[in-house]
Order: sequence, then C-alpha cells, then structure tokens
Amino acid sequence: MNEKDSLQANLAELNKDVLAEFTASLHGAIDKSIDQRIERLLLIEDCDALEKSLRKQITSLKRGRKFYDYYETDAFGDEIQQLLAEIEQHILPKSPEQAFALLDAFLNTAANSLERCDDSNGYVGDLYQQACLLWLQAAKRSPEPPEGWLERVKRMANDNDYAIFDPLLPNAHLLLSKDELRQLAFYYETGLRKALDQGAEDLRYLSWKVNLLAIAEALKDTDLYRRAVLLASSQPNPMQLEDLARFYMRCEDYQGALQWLTEPWPTTAWRDENIERLSLLAQCRQALQQPQQQLEALRSRLELSPTFENLQALIPLVTKDEATRLRQQAIDLVMQKNSAVAKLELLLRLEEFELARESVVADQKELAQCHYATLTRLLELTPAAAIHVRIVLQRCLLDDILNRGKSQAYRHAADYLKKLRTLDQQNPEYAPLISHADYEQQLREQHGRKRSFWPLVDNN
Repeated sequence: MNEKDSLQANLAELNKDVLAEFTASLHGAIDKSIDQRIERLLLIEDCDALEKSLRKQITSLKRGRKFYDYYETDAFGDEIQQLLAEIEQHILPKSPEQAFALLDAFLNTAANSLERCDDSNGYVGDLYQQACLLWLQAAKRSPEPPEGWLERVKRMANDNDYAIFDPLLPNAHLLLSKDELRQLAFYYETGLRKALDQGAEDLRYLSWKVNLLAIAEALKDTDLYRRAVLLASSQPNPMQLEDLARFYMRCEDYQGALQWLTEPWPTTAWRDENIERLSLLAQCRQALQQPQQQLEALRSRLELSPTFENLQALIPLVTKDEATRLRQQAIDLVMQKNSAVAKLELLLRLEEFELARESVVADQKELAQCHYATLTRLLELTPAAAIHVRIVLQRCLLDDILNRGKSQAYRHAADYLKKLRTLDQQNPEYAPLISHADYEQQLREQHGRKRSFWPLVDNN
C-alpha cells in the first residue's frame, strides 16, 4: 500500500464529525482554489448544481485578462486540471451530454488561456490536449450534431492554431466509424496530392500530410501511413525511416517494419543514425522470435556504440566466455573513441578504475569543456576509492564556476575545494597531475579577487 492509499485508509476510519469539522476549518483559511474544491465536494450528488459551478469557472477562463508569468503558470494549470478532473469524475459518468457541453465550452477557452500565460513547460497546453481526449469520450455518448461528427471533427482539426487538437485525429476512432475514418483518409490524401502538385513552394502540403498520418494512426493502417510519408518524401531521411518503423511496430507488424530497418540509414557528422536503427531491428527480431538475428543486431549496435547499456543488453543472451570477450571488446572500442565522456562513463560502470584514471588524466582538457550536468553525473558514478578521477572531475567543476564568475554557484565551488582538500589528506600520488598545494596556489593567483568566494572556503 502506497502512502496515499494508507492515508486514505486512515482517514476512512475517522469519525465523520471530526472530518467535517476539519474540512470546514480549511474553508477560507488557505486559498480560493481549496474553497472551491470544498464547495464542489458538497455538490457531487447534485449534477446540475455542479455543472453550473463548473460552467461559471469556464466562463471566467474565457473572459480572464490576468497574465500568469512562468512561476505562476503551474498554479493556473492546477486549477484547470482540477476542473477537468471534476468533469471526468463527477459529470461524465452521470450526464455525458452535460460533460460534452462543458468540455466543448472549455476547449473554446484555449486561445485566451494560452495567450495570457507563460506556458514554456507546456503544462497548460497538455491539459487542453487531455481535454480533447475527454471531448471524444463525451461526444461518443452524446447525440450527434446536425452537421454530423465527421464534419465537426474535420472542422476542429482544421482550426488547430494552438495545437490543442493534435490528439483529435489519431484518436478519432473513439468517436467515428471505420467508414467515416476512411472518408477522412480520402479527404486528406486528396488534399495532400493536390498540394504537392502545386510545387514545393506550397507548404500547405505539410498540414495535409500531418492529418493524413494522424488518420492512419487512428485506423492502424500501415499502408496509408507509408503512402503519407512517401508521397511527400520519396527518399525518406533517417528521422522519417525511424517514424515509419515505429509506426509498423506500434501496429505489431514487425515483419513489415523490417523493410525500413534492414538496410543502413544515412549518417550525419555528429550522429550515427544506425544506432537507433539497430535498436529497433533488435526489438523486431525479438518480437518475431528470431534470437540469432536479434543477437547480430545487438552485436552490431555495440560495435557502433560501446556503452554500458548496449553491453548489458547482450550479456543475458550469450555464454560466459562470450560475455567476457564482449566486455573487453567494448573497452577496446571505447578507448578508440574521441569522446572522453563515453570512455570514462563505460570504464567507471565496468569498475575498470585503473583505466578510468589513465583516461581522465589524458582527457582533462576535453572534460574541462563539458557541461556541469555531465560532470556531476560522472562524479556520481565515481567511487570514493577512485581518487584521481574524483580530483580531476571536481577540479573541472570548480574551475568552470570560477572561470565563468558564476557567483550564485560559489557555494558549490567552495564545497568542491573543501572536498579536494579532504582528498589531499589521503596523500595521493598526484603525478602527472599537479599537487593540491600547487593547484590551490594557482586558484588564488587567478581568482584571488573573487572576494565573495574565498570567505566561503576559509571561514569554515
């Protein structure tokens, strides 16, 4: 039993008068959102009264003018989430028509809500997309409008400036019949072909293509999905090939997915796309119960990307001797790579600490250019006994903060220097690194004027 379930069980055992008194004490004592939840809790058995209260909030969303900055938007989103939860839990089961009317009105508030909040993390937009799925469920249980559901869905999909209707067509099977979905497929494919005939300058083909792909998703139709991609891109790029393969796999057509995975994909200067191709190929071979081909795909992936995860995926499938050989192969391959991070991460996770020491000393300059999140992740992988690795990583983190003059991070920098002093007390053999005394002297020469930093170190 998790913490929430345990709490609920304990509350259920309390005297109802005690709970009532406590709940009443919360009303007016915290904030309006809590007051609103308590008031609506009292309306659960009165669907009409609850609907009226919810509609009032929706009207407020439509008319609202207050702008929510980044730090306020989560609270704004929480209010919306609670509104949707009450519609889903208390209105939809009892009165689908009322739920549909509320959700329809709520979706019409999207433009106003999204234009008056800093939704950088997408929280509010995601809530409107969730409402779109609820709308489909409520519509299925409500009377069909005069124009018909097909035309209504088409109109909504065409009016998608804020992307809140992105889930509509991929999930249209929740509302529309297969015949209606086929009509939409014909409509969007015809539009796509006409737009493409206009030439490359007519970018409207993109919306036709997106909608056709979405209908293929609703139908789970791999042929339609393939046509949608190839009509616009006769020579798919790696991203499109991956998308095609994943769609076939979602439709459990693993044999069909192989046509996109068996031949190498084009690569870029910064990434070998075939790493992902081989991962998907191995998943297909596993689903098709082809263990030998699965093993071949995983071996090829390890050769391209000798990571700990790729090695571990192979270990359960091979003999102990083969596992030992593959382990050494991964080490040999990663030592030939240019990436200091890839080398160090694998060596640390394989507990090859002597090789890790050699690597970190040789790659100090490259590690010093790494992002702090990468360095802290590597530091977390480094055991206390790997002193040289910890010294280099902590020096890199400390140097980065001081070189950039990030005064808000000086406390972290001070902590790193204190930890380096503690490591120095173990009298490590620094060569070929400079000693701690020389390193700290170097720091004082370069950053002695950073007066807000040194007291954090010297006063403790």
